[in-house]
Formats: sequence, structure tokens, C-alpha cells
Amino acid sequence: MKLGTLYAECRQTLRNALSSHSFATPDLDARLLLCHALDLSSHAPVTNPDLIIDDQGCALVHDVIERRALGEPVARIQGYREFWGLRFDLNDDTLIPRPETEGIVEVVLEWARGQGREGEALTIVDIGTGSGAILTSLLTELPNAIGIGSDISQEALNMAVQNAERQGVQKRFKPMISNYGSALEGTYDVIVSNPPYIRDDDLQNLGDGVKEHDPARALFGGEDGLDAYRALTPWCYQSIREDGICLFEHGFAQQAQVMALAKEIGFEDVQPIFDLSDVPRIVKMVKKSQK
Repeated sequence: MKLGTLYAECRQTLRNALSSHSFATPDLDARLLLCHALDLSSHAPVTNPDLIIDDQGCALVHDVIERRALGEPVARIQGYREFWGLRFDLNDDTLIPRPETEGIVEVVLEWARGQGREGEALTIVDIGTGSGAILTSLLTELPNAIGIGSDISQEALNMAVQNAERQGVQKRFKPMISNYGSALEGTYDVIVSNPPYIRDDDLQNLGDGVKEHDPARALFGGEDGLDAYRALTPWCYQSIREDGICLFEHGFAQQAQVMALAKEIGFEDVQPIFDLSDVPRIVKMVKKSQK
């Protein structure tokens, strides 16, 4: 690109470069990366169609082209990802939140509303909170709820707190260093987790964006990918209140195994949840009241 390039020409150049690498959404990627590189709002190209890119801007665009061409995800280049309509900043110790994980938020909110408890001071624990996307989203929807975001990484927790502050829920978001639930005491109304669930030998099957840019300890769950569920399920059974709800996201072909673990430990109400593509995605567990 030369000095004085129009925004539209610059975007087409970037789109062509991304298309040559067979990325699934080159036009969207080009728009997002241009706005990021040039520090523009998403509306700027519409309101100023004759926008001219100067030499510094062209250099910045070249940089994002190179990073994306090497497989770095758009969200990593931007430094944030949208989840539940909210912005969540990322660092090296946090996964990129996936749209499918919003299903956990949806199910918790359905449960709270169905129980008539959305206005209560519900206690929520998010195990392996990472960027805090699940817990912070829930706290924005449940104004009286209080949450604990636990993670083994202090850097991840620092980012989760920053994201909670951005959304104005930091007073109700308590960060805690914990290996799964080992450092937590007491009982809770809601426990959620999107734990590591990829089999250790599946590294070669991961895309470069995940393999090279997501933190390994947030991805891999042992030989069969179920180590986290074996650790979490008994803790959840002891820590969830009667009629409280637990939700685990899981990987491909793991739903039956995760459900079996839950039933073996004592959960009587165990239900599969499917995503919008009808893919098994979440296991829901309710500890039934003994009354």
C-alpha cells in the first residue's frame, strides 16, 4: 500500500491477503483488523468513506496482515473479544471466549428466572474463570448476585478483575487463586466451569490459532480429556446447595462420560444441553432437595 491509500482500497488489499490464506471470514477480519490497526470506530469508514490512510497507518496495516497470515487469531491481535455483548480484554493466560460458551450464561439465567430468583443475592462460582467472561456476564444480568472467579493463574485473575471493572461489577466479583475448588469453602447456588477438556494427544488436531496462542493449561485435560471433571464433580456435589445448579462445558463426544461422572457421584438430575448447531455442549446438574 502506498501513502495516501483510500480506506476502501486498503480494506480490499487486506481482504485479498486474508483470502489467499483461506481464512473463513476474510471480509469481516479485514474490517475488524483495519479498525484496530488505525484506531477507528466501526462506524468511521461509513461516516467518512473518503478516509485516507497515511504512511504510519499503512505500516500498521502491514503489521496486522503479517500477524494474521501467520495464524494469530483476530481477537489476539485486537487484544479483546466480545462475549454476551460485552468486551473482554485478553492476555497470554486467558482463552479467547467462544460464542458457544454463552450457552452457560443462558442456562443459568433461565434457571434463575424459572425459580423466580433473578433478584436474589445468589452466590456463583466460576471455576477456571480466565478472562471472567462467564461470571462477569452473569453478574451484569443478576444485579444482586455475588461471584467468585477462581483460577490457577494470577495473570488470568488480574485480567478477569480488569474486565469486571470495565463492566462495573467489580464489587461483586471476588478473584481467588485455586486449583479447581480446592481453596474454596462453603456452599453456593450456582457453580459453572469451562475447564480444560482436550485430550493430551490431540495437539496435532488443533488449529494454529489455538495451538500457538491459547494457554496450554487451559486447554488440555489429561489422557482422555476428563481429568478436570473427575476433580470438579465431587467438589461440586459437596459445594452446591440443594436445588442449586452446576454447569460444565465439555468437548466433542464427552457428554455421556461427563454425565456418567455426575450420576456416579450422586447427582440425580443430570441433563444434556445442546448448542444452536445441535452439538452436545453442556451438562447441567441439579442437586435435588431432600425434603
